[in-house]
Amino acid sequence: RQTIATVIGSGLSGIAYNGPDIGGFNGHPSGELYLRWFQCAAFLPFFRGHGAFTTPKRLPWDFGRVYLSIARQALLLRYELMPFFYTLAWQNSQTGHPLVRPLWWLNPENPDLWNIEDSFLLGDNMLVVPITSAQCSSTQVQFPPGIWYGLQQDSDGKNPLYEGKHQIPVELGRIPV
Repeated sequence: RQTIATVIGSGLSGIAYNGPDIGGFNGHPSGELYLRWFQCAAFLPFFRGHGAFTTPKRLPWDFGRVYLSIARQALLLRYELMPFFYTLAWQNSQTGHPLVRPLWWLNPENPDLWNIEDSFLLGDNMLVVPITSAQCSSTQVQFPPGIWYGLQQDSDGKNPLYEGKHQIPVELGRIPV
């Protein structure tokens, strides 16, 4: 959870290309938390698995087939987003705007968005809500003004619409985007 605020703060301070070591540099997360970290990192400019020599190996295949399959989906989504990342990098070079932005970026007058540090905007058009705790089944999301479309389709095959504040169910295989 601390990583999200750090990445946002670094971007606002002019360090646009940053991100965590997936799984952290020290320690040994559970398979679930490693996967959640991997999913979050798929939406950050800097994406790498890395750790200290003294930590156990932490690669997607080290946690079993289920986690590997889901990590693969997150990695494939990241590759699909590469043109978007390139566009954001170009915008950063022209304007200095960070790739990863706080939710208040689009509406700085809205105090409801000022202290949100558990989600972020990737550019102006993508809201990412990483899951940062184990066994999470839903998360509260405060959307910036406007109508937001969920990236993943619901059980009816439709992309859900969101506005305002919502409690959103989450599954291991996806994070709210």
